[in-house]
Amino acid sequence: MTLVNRPITGQLSESFPETTGRKTQPERSESREEEDQAAFVLLRLHGLDHPVPHPPYPSLLWGSSSSQTSSGRDRNGFALTVSLVKLGHLLSFATAWGAALWESAEAPVWEPSGQDVPCIFLNLSVCVAITVAAFAYLHPWKSASTMERYQLGFLLSSFGFNLSNLLVFTPMTIEMMKKRHKLERELNMGDEVGWSKNVPGAKVNPKLAAMNKKFGMIHGLSSLANIMSFGSLAMHSWYLTSKLQL
Repeated sequence: MTLVNRPITGQLSESFPETTGRKTQPERSESREEEDQAAFVLLRLHGLDHPVPHPPYPSLLWGSSSSQTSSGRDRNGFALTVSLVKLGHLLSFATAWGAALWESAEAPVWEPSGQDVPCIFLNLSVCVAITVAAFAYLHPWKSASTMERYQLGFLLSSFGFNLSNLLVFTPMTIEMMKKRHKLERELNMGDEVGWSKNVPGAKVNPKLAAMNKKFGMIHGLSSLANIMSFGSLAMHSWYLTSKLQL
């Protein structure tokens, strides 16, 4: 029995045209073609003078159009958030610094109602709280430098001193002030124009003298807390000044 060797190339070509012939790339959409052309132009701009038969997909260069758009929106949103936080930090700190300076330098007169001083310390506490929150957001504790951690400590100290004035010393001072004014009215003093008769009257009235002493102690602690709060804000103002580029 004789075996005849026949060429099988033609038969394989006819039976399996995709395996023997050259593999064709899948057809791409018109948008993909436009993106490839843009990528090819970008490569030419970067110094590739030789022709590139098949430019890489744009996703290898700058990502797909959808991911690029979403990432761009995320970056713009984050930048806007940071700018707003910085603005809030600056405005709140400036307000707190000015109020603390006025409170420390002027030593405001305590009115009989005593309603103005709590409003001042409430404004200070709110502004310093916003300042602390904004600075902590911009400089997280784990990634913050040593100086930034010190600044956060100064701001927290200022916030604590303001809270002590708002919640402790101011109510005590107002209560003692009202009691002293009541006693002064009973002794026919405190409403005169000019030099007050409180000091001469305290020499002959032990109760008034004790009230004056206690009022002075509480008011002194309140003033000390306010000075410490302003000092902490002054340290932060020095830090901000070092960051300015004029």
